[in-house]
Amino acid sequence: MQSNLARKISGPLESYSLSVEKPITAHSTSRANLLLTLLDVLAIAISVGFICFTNLSSPSIGMGDETIYVRAAQGMEASGDYLRPLVDNSYFFGKPPLRMWLTPIATSLLGQSNFALRAPDAVCGLLLALLLYAFARSMFSSRLVGLLAPALMFGCSAYVLNHGPRMAVIDSLLVLLFSAVMFCAWKVFAALDKPDDVRRNIVSWSVAGGAASGLCILTKSGAGIVPLIVLAVFAVLSFSLPKLWKRASFSIWIVAACTTLVSAPYFLYHCMFSNGACQNLIGLEVIERAVSGFHNTDKPDFYLIRIFSDGAYFPPLMILVSLAYSLYLAIFQRSKAALYLLCWAVVPVVFYSFMASRLTWYISPAAPAAALLIALSLSHGTQFALKRLNTWLNSETRFPVPSYALSLILLCGYYLTAQNLWHVSKAVLSEKGRLDVDLLAHSVLAEDKQNFYWFYQGKLSWDERAYLHMLRDRTIKATEIQEIKAATATSNFSGVVLTDFHRGIELVNSTSPDEYAFFPPHWDRPRWLAALNYGQPMGGVFLPSKRPIAFGSENFSPLYGWESAGSLHRRPVRKMTGATAGFLVRGDFAFRELGTKVAIKSAYLRGENPTRGVNLKIFLNDRLIGTITPKANSFSVDQFVVEPKLWQVGLNSLIFRAEPANIGSKIPAHSLVFDWMILRPNSQANKQ
Repeated sequence: MQSNLARKISGPLESYSLSVEKPITAHSTSRANLLLTLLDVLAIAISVGFICFTNLSSPSIGMGDETIYVRAAQGMEASGDYLRPLVDNSYFFGKPPLRMWLTPIATSLLGQSNFALRAPDAVCGLLLALLLYAFARSMFSSRLVGLLAPALMFGCSAYVLNHGPRMAVIDSLLVLLFSAVMFCAWKVFAALDKPDDVRRNIVSWSVAGGAASGLCILTKSGAGIVPLIVLAVFAVLSFSLPKLWKRASFSIWIVAACTTLVSAPYFLYHCMFSNGACQNLIGLEVIERAVSGFHNTDKPDFYLIRIFSDGAYFPPLMILVSLAYSLYLAIFQRSKAALYLLCWAVVPVVFYSFMASRLTWYISPAAPAAALLIALSLSHGTQFALKRLNTWLNSETRFPVPSYALSLILLCGYYLTAQNLWHVSKAVLSEKGRLDVDLLAHSVLAEDKQNFYWFYQGKLSWDERAYLHMLRDRTIKATEIQEIKAATATSNFSGVVLTDFHRGIELVNSTSPDEYAFFPPHWDRPRWLAALNYGQPMGGVFLPSKRPIAFGSENFSPLYGWESAGSLHRRPVRKMTGATAGFLVRGDFAFRELGTKVAIKSAYLRGENPTRGVNLKIFLNDRLIGTITPKANSFSVDQFVVEPKLWQVGLNSLIFRAEPANIGSKIPAHSLVFDWMILRPNSQANKQ
């Protein structure tokens, strides 16, 4: 009976175990294998694309490196000088311009937005995932490694969420180009042991690798040399250098020539013709960072702590197991592939540990190699466990306890990989925190408001200026408030004004905008801002000047004394349960500084009650602001004015207290019904 069971199950297990590590043969180029490859690529593109592109507009461009690179790219775009980026009228030579050159291309195709600014980095992330798949298929002929490596890489929060494919910085492009150099170099090393007709590809791969190396240097100057250091270490440890020099020494010269031709012209031009460029590009950003340092200079074990204690990149146990297994393959199995990935994973960490300046994302270029090593360990472990279980099912041997234990360990590895992907996906979906000026620029561009008046004597915050640049083509700088008053006085005027708080209040008082908003101080902008919208309402950060409150709506915020929303004459209404009731209303600076005009539509359902009428007293934050007399058995509208300085910015309490008009009578329950209330600033324009 057991042998029959084994015969039934062994077929599928054998086929699966062989599919884990199947060498590429003539059959692998068949239509079925091509279809599987296309399905793999599609699955990677969809899953990684979700992580890289979903909710990419949030949060706003931050105060760190992202703002620097964005504003440098915007300075290029504004000045038309793509060799010398401008930031606040000063040349920026902190980093080479390759990543910054991509920003104008993205904004010209996608428009001005956070999404467009970050899209090149998201594309780099997607290309990296596909490159890892190609790397695994080329190096190990394994679909499983090819699928696991991107999953591991994009479950790595230190890469995805910090200076990675979701930020407009240079590191995502650097990781992609670094990996491209390593891929091309592997093709060269692998071709050394093949026939001459295959070795002809060495030239093309050398050219591609040299070009990618030059682009690395054009992305992050000195960091672009690290892949060449990794390759040199591998050539020495694998004893490939004599063979490379004997059979394909020309490839070394091709790589050196292409790297120089791609990167050298930019540096030579600036060192010769741009004052201070050489000092910044090489002296400050390379030499001083390496020798003196700016970050974590007193922590030589910084990267070991981040990797093995904090688990910033991958689960520490998975890294340790994969490193140990790779060492075994490299030493005892003479696996050049394992040694190659080990050099790639370890050398950058050691190199940057000896530098004085240390930041987590400096070692991100080593993460793809670590992902491939972990994927390889999981793949080989899966294959071994399946083969042992398959052998047990086809024989009378004892149950293989070690294989069973290994299977449980592998399941933990797969679980941790899935868990990391889940956590990163949740973090991507929960990204939020956009600046008011960011939302303002987004609304102006979405509604295509052609007139954006800039009337502010100070400067916006460092990160807010990137959004002012997005509106530069439609910005009108006003020097006098009369210019804005004259423009808004014209018929059918449509536009937005951004100014300081006091001028904003003055414009609300004198011009009656359709919407307005007030922005609190931010970083190096200590003053409040006011934004005013004229014409088509935009919503978002704006509040309508004419603010209706529907008592029967879900947005009504009752405190006490109210029935549930009901209907009267097919209108949503709400009744007071007794003689007093309260609710919350949000106030703003315009209400506080100018006061408000209030209109309330209400009715007194008298019926056969002897009480002839009701006086309804209204209190704002315990201050009496008005008294109205609802009409008996029909709706009426009452109006009154609230004086300035009574409203608070934020939530305010409005209390209704009803008193019978004739002394001695009582107000019946549920007899006062309310339809709506309208609030608007008590401005001079509204009075007119």
